[in-house]
Amino acid sequence: MSDRAGGKILDQATIDGLNAQGEASRKAREEAIERRRKEDEEERKKEDMKKLSEDAGTTSRTERGKGI
Repeated sequence: MSDRAGGKILDQATIDGLNAQGEASRKAREEAIERRRKEDEEERKKEDMKKLSEDAGTTSRTERGKGI
C-alpha cells in the first residue's frame, strides 16, 4: 500500500492498521456470503423435500383411487 491516502502521508503503523481493517472487512464479507449460500442451500433442500412429500402423497392418493 502506498504511503499516501487521500493526499495524506501516513506512517507505517497507520498503513498496517488500515490493511488490517480491510482484511477484517473482506473476511466478514466472505463469511456473510458463505452463510447466505448455506441458508439458501438449506432452504432449497427443504423445498425439495416438501415437493417430494407432496408428490408422494399425490401418487399414493392416485393409486388408492385406482384400486392399486
